[in-house]
Formats: sequence, structure tokens, C-alpha cells
Amino acid sequence: MRKIIVLFLIFCATVCQAQSYEVLLRQANDAFADDDYETAIELCKSMMQVYEKMPALQLLTADAYRLNLQYNEARALYKSLAKTYAELYPEVLFWLAQIEQLFGNKKEARYYYNRYISSSYIDFYERAMQELQRLQFVPVNEKIAITRDKNSPFFHNYGVSLLNDSIVYNGVKPTKTASYITFAPLEKKYEQLFADSRFSYSDLQEFQNQIYVARRPAQTPLEKAELCIVRDSAEIKWLQLLENQPFANNGDANIHVHFSQYNNSEIVFFSSDRKGGFGGFDIWYCLKNEQGEFGEPINAGAAINSAGDEICPFFDAAHERLYFSSDWHAGLGGFDIFYAKCGFGSVVIERSRNAQPPVVRSLSGAETTFVLQFTTPQNMGTPVNSSFNDFYYKHLSDKAYFTSNRPQKKPEKTEYFYNSVFYYDLPYPPRHAALDAASPQKSVYLSGDSCLRRNDERLVNVPEFRTTLFFRHDFPNEQSELNYADEYIQYKMLIEKQFTILSTASFNIDNKVQEKRLRDFVEKQLQANFEALQQKIQTLAQDTANNTITIELQAFTSAIGNYEYNLKLAERRIASVRNYIFEELQKAGIAPNRIIFDTKIPVIPTENNPHKEKFLIVVNGNLVPLENALERRVEVHIRSNF
Repeated sequence: MRKIIVLFLIFCATVCQAQSYEVLLRQANDAFADDDYETAIELCKSMMQVYEKMPALQLLTADAYRLNLQYNEARALYKSLAKTYAELYPEVLFWLAQIEQLFGNKKEARYYYNRYISSSYIDFYERAMQELQRLQFVPVNEKIAITRDKNSPFFHNYGVSLLNDSIVYNGVKPTKTASYITFAPLEKKYEQLFADSRFSYSDLQEFQNQIYVARRPAQTPLEKAELCIVRDSAEIKWLQLLENQPFANNGDANIHVHFSQYNNSEIVFFSSDRKGGFGGFDIWYCLKNEQGEFGEPINAGAAINSAGDEICPFFDAAHERLYFSSDWHAGLGGFDIFYAKCGFGSVVIERSRNAQPPVVRSLSGAETTFVLQFTTPQNMGTPVNSSFNDFYYKHLSDKAYFTSNRPQKKPEKTEYFYNSVFYYDLPYPPRHAALDAASPQKSVYLSGDSCLRRNDERLVNVPEFRTTLFFRHDFPNEQSELNYADEYIQYKMLIEKQFTILSTASFNIDNKVQEKRLRDFVEKQLQANFEALQQKIQTLAQDTANNTITIELQAFTSAIGNYEYNLKLAERRIASVRNYIFEELQKAGIAPNRIIFDTKIPVIPTENNPHKEKFLIVVNGNLVPLENALERRVEVHIRSNF
């Protein structure tokens, strides 16, 4: 009888324990779903005292640690799961690779990405493939002295703003019951606006005598934020919801709203996951029309947006640069900060049949509309970017500010990877509005009939240098070494083979004409232009005035292939020339902070034009006319500016 009672008590205890576990697990999952990772972690820790070996609980705990920026705790749990349960939970390989990449451990990151790719789990397959490409990225090392800002009153920051000419920080403020995001320090007249801890506040901007701010219920994600405008009456100020605007949250998540003025037009940039984008969050913008209303959102296009997330837009109108952060473009890891030159262009917007986002093209004779066009984004390099998350970039007065969760000490010895504010002195003085208004306008050519208009930079130019570098058909490809010196050698070897073929062929006039034209192309263009560039680099090395060197690059492709393919091909050609020039300038002793690359919109024909010239080169068994060979190029324009 006594034995039966003991067994019954054990059974009851087991049932109660199981019920307790189910309750705690449900509470932990609810907290996780509400982005309350601290609570989820505490609940998981209490359960793991009894159920430490349960892989599902370990995975939930690791995910909560990762999203709570406690990477070392997450890393330890993911490693444990990867040893035994990688087949059951292959996503742990991906997240482990992400953390190793953040820590700068490229070898380990590459190992775990490859293990993940070889698994049957496909949720992050495309992302893993892209991250393997990013691990090969070699950044430009800019000689900028960045400083960690110690004036912020917050332990976790979301950027800075300017309010009444005073720096205002945005960050997490802990309270007795919870935490919320607010601003500090504030003048007394603004304190009441952001004192309600039931809400979180972000993205403060003062523009055209109006103050804008994003507000959302505390403990909810940024995607829930709604844009408000500050209203006042006598001594009372309040926030009024900004409704009926195309960039307001009307069912879509619109975040990081940024107002600017450019060429006498008001523009609002924002990041959104609305339909018609290229991936997660894209950069969009709206232009104010003649009636004083903002038009429909326009996607910033394939040059800016990607299959990943593009966030935190900031537009420097004086220098025509759009800054933003991306976790997809070639970078060091996490979010990196990029910039792209831009201007107004007269273009056609086409929507492809498979419901992809609008593609900007220039077609002769077609109806056009005015939109912004952007060059290929440039990674800002180190030390602005790191293997961690770098975002919230903006210019305030004579300084550039950004936020990063890079640690102060070694990653392995860091408990929380909180966001800190950094800044550096801008390399150029801020433009004066009156100077911009008085500056004459000039045009720079783009593909087709489109044209950018931009303010004269008022730089004193010394003798300029121009040359053209040529490429093989379909090169460089995705496996190529992105350095033009390699492409030049391979191109010459290809043509040498054709010389051999022509020299051994039976004599006829066509062969002799082709051989003569081929030799002229090699000697007078391919070889002569490359040697001229080498000589120019040596000349620049002798410049003792330490002038800034601006290198404009514009890629051209032939009409063979579709637009999207040729756009990627043009980007690789730009990268190969840029990498070659930058490396050679550094070898010549020229400091990186003297080098500025300005990438123009690529010229990509959208339809074939038949050529009647004699054939020049055999490519993959096909005869290719001279005009096609001359179209595959990058034009280089170098100038030194006082």
C-alpha cells in the first residue's frame, strides 16, 4: 500500500512539473513574440534548471539571447546544439555563422555557412550565399579619427538629432516597471512631449520650422511606429498624428522618415517593407508636387535596394549623397553604412511582368517622368564600418554621427553588445544655402537620353586625365578576381590566341583586315590606355601638394543579355577598376583619405542595334562585331582638386 502511495505522489509531482513547464514555456514564447527578450530569458533559465537537455528549450533561449544582444551566451548554446542537433535544427548553423562573422572570425563563419548551405533547410539559403560573398569583401581603410561619444545619457542608443541647434540623443531609458525609448537632454518646454513611458519615441527631426517624431507603444517593434508632428498653443505642446500621407503607416511599416530639400524640391526618404520592394525593408522616397502635396512613394531602385534590408536614409543635399545602412551589399558584416551619389533624371519607369519593382531605364522616344537616380553605392570602409551593426548615420553641423554596437573590448569578454554613438569631423565644411542657390547648374550625361543636374562643386581643377579600359565578353564574372590588372592580362592572352589562329589561316583579304583591326585595337586602345593609366598613377605619386584625387568611373555594357544581368556585370567592372586604381595609388604612397571615387550611373543599352562592320573577335564560337568589343568598357576620369 505504501509503495502505491509513493508511486502516486511521484506521478502527481511529474504531472504538476509538466504542467508548470508548459505554463512557463507558453509565457516564454509569448514574451519572445512581444520582443520582451529579457523576460523570455529569465523564464527559459528557470526551466533549464530542470530541463537543461531539451534542445527546443535551448534553441528558444539562444534565440532570445541573440536578439537581446547577448551574443556570447547565444554563441555557447548554438555551439552546443550544432554538435548534436544540427540536423534537427540546421538554423543554429546559420545563426552561429552570423555571430562568428560579427566577431570577425571569418574562417569559422565560412565553415558554419557552408555547413548550413549543405543542409536541407532553405529559409536562409540565399542569405547564407550572400554572406559568403561578403566575407570576401576588402574594405577601404579611411584615415578618419572616430570618437566614441561619452555624452549620451543612455546605455543603448538609436542615433542623435539636432533640436534648436542642440544635440539630442535617442536611447533606452529604464524605469521601475519597464523600459522605453526617448530623447535627452531636452529643453524644459520639450520634456513633457516625451515623458509618457507608455510610448517609445524615435527619429526626431526639425525641418522647415516643423518638428517630426515617430511614436509607438513601448515594448513594441519599430515597425509599429507612427509619424507625429509637434503642435503648440501658448505654453502647451503636444504630438499630433500625421495622417493621410503616403509615407505614414497606413497598413505598411514605414520607418526612419527623413525630410530634405534638393533642387528646390522637398523630398521625404523612408524605409519600408511595402509591396513592390526588392526584399525586406527598402529605401523609398516621395517628391512634393506643385500643389504642395507629396506624391506616391517611389522605390530608390536596384542600385540602392537589395534582397536584404536597407534602412536609416540620410540625404546630404549639398553634396548630393544618399547615406543608408544595408545588411546585403558588400560589407564587413551586419549592417554597414553606404553612400550613393544622386540627381534628378528623366527616365521611364517600367514594371516587369513578374511583378518585380519598377526598373529605371532610359528609352529613346518613350514617355518619361522625373525621379531620382543613384550611382552604385560605396561602402564607407573602416573605421566607420565594422563587422558589427553600423547605422543611424547623419551630418549635424560640422560632424558626422553614427551608431554601432561594436564592443569596447574583445567580443569574447563583452556581455551586452549595446549601441554606442560615434562621431568624426567632416572632411569638408558644410555648404551654405546661399552658395548652393547661387551655384550654376551643369549637366552630366547618363544612359540614353537621361540627364542628371547637380550643383557645381566649385573645385579648382588641374589638368585632367581620361582613359577607357576594355573588358572581355561577360567578364569579370562572379568567380573572377575583381582587379583590372588580371582582366587586362587575360584579355591580351585571348587576343594572342586569335593572332595565332589568323596567322596560320589561309591567306585572304578578310583575314588580313581583321588582323590589322585587331592589332590596332590592342596597341592603340587596350594596351595604350592601360599603360597611360599606370603612368598617370605614377605622376599622381609625385604630387607634393597632397591634393584630393577624384576618380569618376562609368561602366558600359553591350546590349547582349537582359538589363538586370548587365547591371550586375557593370557593377563588377566598376569594382575591378576601382580596386586596381585604389591598390596602385596606395602602393604609390597616396593616403586613402585623399582618394574619392565617384561612380556614375552605368550605360546599359536596352535593345540590339545590328552592326555591319567586319567581325573582330570570336567569343564562345560566335563572331562578335567591333562595336560590341568597344561597348564593354569603363571610362575613367581623374582630376586633382585644390
